[in-house]
Amino acid sequence: MGPVGWALGNALLSLGQWVRARTAFATARDSRTVGLYVEAMRSQAALRADTADLHSGLAELDAAIAAGQRLADEAGVGESEFDGEVLEPHVLRQGAHLLARHGEVDAAVERLARAEALVGHDFELVLRAEAGIMLADHDRLDAAEPRLRASIAELHAAGVVPTRVDAAGALARALDRAGRGDEAEEVWSRYGAEG
Repeated sequence: MGPVGWALGNALLSLGQWVRARTAFATARDSRTVGLYVEAMRSQAALRADTADLHSGLAELDAAIAAGQRLADEAGVGESEFDGEVLEPHVLRQGAHLLARHGEVDAAVERLARAEALVGHDFELVLRAEAGIMLADHDRLDAAEPRLRASIAELHAAGVVPTRVDAAGALARALDRAGRGDEAEEVWSRYGAEG
């Protein structure tokens, strides 16, 4: 029942049917399948953060790992099925994107920095770039430009193409909005291509 409830909740969420989505997520949560339970809690928390109360939704999001660990302990589930330490940077990242979407860029960048400290190479590069993208998207070019230029070079060297393209696009758009069209074109032509 858990996978069905979770899938149904996500489908309803995408259709904008918030109340029915919450009911479906509750069904998934009640199934006691740890991974699905945590994903349902994360989805429900994100829904609350996006549509009702940002900070209570973030508190619920942050509490999902501990709730999942309690359920795993009760069910006798080992780390192979649920590992909160592995999930933590993803929860921090999810919260950061919610904060940025609601204009709380400094708090979002701080969450990404906390997530970055927990992960390794490619994911670390992605998180660092996402912080720069958030700054650029909110017209904080003075802070975004050095971050993004460094991230673009690191992502290019590591071969992380989709995030490099996203970072180049964010920097190019921010440069263009700042009246620096020639630089925007140079960044995009050099790093914006998928190849």
